[in-house]
Amino acid sequence: MREPSLKESALASVLIHALIFFVAVFALKRASHYSIPKTYTVKLVSPGQKTKIKPSIPKTTKKPEINVARIKQIKAQRRQKMMSMKKAMVTKKKKAIKKAEELDTTHVQQQIEKLRALKRVKRLAALKHEVLSISKASGTKRQSEPATKQQVSDSKGKPGASDAVISTYINMAKQRIWSEWVLPEIKALDGLETIVIIKILKDGKLKIVGIEKPSGDSLFDRSTLRAIMKASPLPPPPEELELGIRFQP
Repeated sequence: MREPSLKESALASVLIHALIFFVAVFALKRASHYSIPKTYTVKLVSPGQKTKIKPSIPKTTKKPEINVARIKQIKAQRRQKMMSMKKAMVTKKKKAIKKAEELDTTHVQQQIEKLRALKRVKRLAALKHEVLSISKASGTKRQSEPATKQQVSDSKGKPGASDAVISTYINMAKQRIWSEWVLPEIKALDGLETIVIIKILKDGKLKIVGIEKPSGDSLFDRSTLRAIMKASPLPPPPEELELGIRFQP
């Protein structure tokens, strides 16, 4: 049998070493996929005394304290406020009613004054017409009869006019003056009386001669004088006259 040559032995040795090398490399690659497990430290404790577990007490919410005095005070304030509002409303309503009544009263009073003024105007117009008619008649009569001195209760006239003419004219003059009289705002009007002497000139203008009887109240007396001045002038009289005008509330 032939022994292997040197060349064949060397080739076989190289193959064997290569095989060993590949096996070693493969083994190392497989070993890298495994990780080293972590180490855990465990402390062993000997059993001690048992501790009692306290039962948990449920927490209760504390109720807020009620301030009774404060509540009463608030209620009292609200009640007082409501009463004040109610009282104010009642007062306002009363004032409105009173104002309406005053307006009604004023309106009625104004209507009454208008009616009175209308009556006075009609009465004065009638008296004026009568005076003019009598004056014309007496003028015609005076042409045929001699003039005589006439005297009328509270007047002093010049001679020439009849009693009827003068009396009618005096009534008309008094009504005219009284229609212009406005009573002053005086509390005590009862018992007041003023008599003023006036002179009626030929052109109808009024002249105040003086106060024959004062009332004792200056406001009252001045109101009578104002009425006389407002009534001037009057229709021309039959003749110049002097008479007293009595003012009473």
